[in-house]
Amino acid sequence: MLLAGVVMVALPCRVITYCGGGIAATSDALALAVAGIDAAVYDGSLAEWVADPNAPLETG
Repeated sequence: MLLAGVVMVALPCRVITYCGGGIAATSDALALAVAGIDAAVYDGSLAEWVADPNAPLETG
């Protein structure tokens, strides 16, 4: 498959995807991996993150 107008960039670190339950983030991580970008899914999801009172979180 030929993709026109795609610009590849070198990222200095791994991209971590997340979502509310960890399911939707897998398609993002897969798309990034297919594009050659090092990606992983935060399997705890945002639900786990906000349950930790010591985890940084901004709202607004």
